[in-house]
Amino acid sequence: MWRRPRDGKSRATADPDWLSNVTTPNHPEYPAAHGCASSAVTHALEAFFGTDDIPFTVDSAAVGVVQPVHSYARFSDALEEVKRARVYGGMHYRNSTEQGAKLGKKVAAHLRRHFFNESQGRDDEGDDD
Repeated sequence: MWRRPRDGKSRATADPDWLSNVTTPNHPEYPAAHGCASSAVTHALEAFFGTDDIPFTVDSAAVGVVQPVHSYARFSDALEEVKRARVYGGMHYRNSTEQGAKLGKKVAAHLRRHFFNESQGRDDEGDDD
């Protein structure tokens, strides 16, 4: 764990040559909205199907996408990739993606309680996983 030195001054130095992988969009950094939405969808799908272990493939026709087809072994794998991509793209800090994912999980819990049958999913809105 990183700790600030006792004198209160950071020892971190900026890398003047660092560039993000994409142009940083004009939207709030915290929480990561992509993490919120992706987490809500992946947790809702997991609750609906009763498992996270469903392989699937998605593709994109967006301009400039280097790898348009992605395959995943489970819903949670896609969520992890989305969170990493937002950090690697220079759009968010890791904490913002984690907090966004927690918010999305709470949205999915709300969906389960109010829109899914009781036999589907469980109420884990307070979980911090």
